[in-house]
This record gives sequence, structure tokens and C-alpha cells, in this order.
Amino acid sequence: MGILYWTFFIVVSHVTTIYFSMCCGIIYVLFIKLRQNGAVLEAIHRTKNLSKYKSFRKLHVSTWSLLFQANKCFGKMFLVCLLAFCPISAVLTILLTTTDTINATQMPFIVGFIAYENIFVFAVHLILTMCSQRLHSTGRTLLRLMQLGRKKKMTRGRHFRIKLQLMADISAVVTERKIGFTYGVYGLISLYAFSKYIMLYGKALMLSRKMIQENRLYNSVH
Repeated sequence: MGILYWTFFIVVSHVTTIYFSMCCGIIYVLFIKLRQNGAVLEAIHRTKNLSKYKSFRKLHVSTWSLLFQANKCFGKMFLVCLLAFCPISAVLTILLTTTDTINATQMPFIVGFIAYENIFVFAVHLILTMCSQRLHSTGRTLLRLMQLGRKKKMTRGRHFRIKLQLMADISAVVTERKIGFTYGVYGLISLYAFSKYIMLYGKALMLSRKMIQENRLYNSVH
């Protein structure tokens, strides 16, 4: 039974690893586009040429569209993987660390594998949190451009349209409600959410230990 659980754990963990490795390509492209957005926006602010804001906005809209498309599959799948991974990992961790057949030579490999799985979950949270923060990093520069527009009295024609676009972008970026990768409809993926996952994982470990001990005691009596 222990071998069966161990094999299933390996299969599940590697399937999720392969899936997230494929999604890393999308995240890498997203980071590149965000860096390009920041460079273009800084150039506009440095040259004080607001007529080029249209070129930034094209990049800005395409970047957010990529984010929303990636989040549709990536965010929900990440939630499903966590819901499946947490109880399975907790049960198998207790089974593997409390069995009498493990010797001192095998223990470092088991501890290393358990640490690898949790570090992997942390790394995904960290990367997606950084991505969400980068999305909102243009807020200060957008506010500076708005101040520049007020000095130039952008009230007519094309300049007025640029001002409206600036206001719309600022309202989307400079907000308390952050935008980024989410667990479907269950909130933003962040390091704070990871801390909640760790607490949930700890409770799952304690519950698994209690259930396994009761099961072993029952089997020993009967």
C-alpha cells in the first residue's frame, strides 16, 4: 500500500510540474511585455511627448489581454492542483515518515522530496505575485504623465482623448483591488494566500496523523 501511495504521489507531482513548466513560457512572455511597457512609458515621460502614448496603450492592452487569457486556464488549474495536492501530500507525508520500514539512509531522500514539493508551490506563488506587482508598477509614471497633461492643458481634440485614456488606465492600475493571476473566482494569488495554504497544509498534516494513528490502533486491536 505504501508503494502504491508513493507511486501515485510521484505521478501527480510530476504531472503538475510538467503543466506548470509549459505555462512558464506564457509567464516569461508576459514579463517581457511588461518590461517593454515600462520602457516605453518611461521614454514618454522622459521626452514629455504625450502624442506617443497611443503606442504604449497598444502594448498595454495586448499585455492585459494576454494576462486574462492565461489566467482563464492557469488560475483555475492551479487551484485544482492545490486542492488535490494538499490532502494527498499530507497523507503521504505522514505515511512515509511514520512507517517502521524507513531507515536512516532513506530519510534524507524523503525529506528532500517533501521539501521540493512545497518549495515548488512557494515558487509558483512568488512568480505570480511578482507578475501581479509588475502589472501595477506603471502607476506612478502614469500619474506623472497626468500631471504633465494638466500643465499642458490637454482639453481639446487628440490631447483630450489621451487624457481620457490616461484616466482610464490610472483607474485600472492605481487601485486597492489588485489585478493579476487568481484562483478562479476565489481571490488573487499572492504570498499572503500562500501563508493561508501553509496553515491549511499544517491542519491537513495533523488530521492525517490522527486518522492514520487511529487506523493503525484499530488494526492492531483487531
